[in-house]
Amino acid sequence: ICHLCRASARIGRLWYTGFGRAARHRQTLVDSRRWLRCERAAGNTSPLLGLVGFDIWRVYFDPLHALDLGLYQVIACSALAELLKASVGLFAGALLLHRVKAANRSYQRWCKERGIRNRCRRITVAFVKGKHPRITQRDAKGAAMRSLVRWLEEVARRRVDSTHGRIRHLLLQSWCRAEDAMSGGRWLAPEAQALLADTVELALSCHNWLAEESVRLGTSLWKVLPK
Repeated sequence: ICHLCRASARIGRLWYTGFGRAARHRQTLVDSRRWLRCERAAGNTSPLLGLVGFDIWRVYFDPLHALDLGLYQVIACSALAELLKASVGLFAGALLLHRVKAANRSYQRWCKERGIRNRCRRITVAFVKGKHPRITQRDAKGAAMRSLVRWLEEVARRRVDSTHGRIRHLLLQSWCRAEDAMSGGRWLAPEAQALLADTVELALSCHNWLAEESVRLGTSLWKVLPK
């Protein structure tokens, strides 16, 4: 699951959904020499291993694929599936199709008011149908997913009258704040680094809470992806 530690989907004490900075799998981080030694012993023939001075800690995670085209594709659909319910009362319409169209109009208007050009062409019923719904790249590229998550954060803010609603909003809000922290460029100031660490930890912890509740209730939402 992770090339830098022993986070696992099988070993309980190293479970990859331990998102806190005190998680036990964080104690298994390897340095570059140990990683290189293990990879060579395993028969890895990647040409990267032959580069003089190659350091695995210079291989960074890519937010575009880990977030925009990863976690956001899941959390956006899960949030939509809940916020589009008739009982929630946010979007008018007796049928799901009518509420989806109302949500799409709201999202498109929100983007236009803020001059956001990178947006989903439209929100459709396919976004919320089936088990573990997920948006694909055919529906929205990375930048479009970011605008959708920010719109959803504002929508979810209107329904925080329950523990679930507050955690759902806190999840979306935390990712928006993490995006803000990363907006300063590739090299972050210490303050931005601290903000990013805090907000990512909070967002992932909220996601895990929602996923655990979904498993318990059998709603098939908020799937946690080991990206």
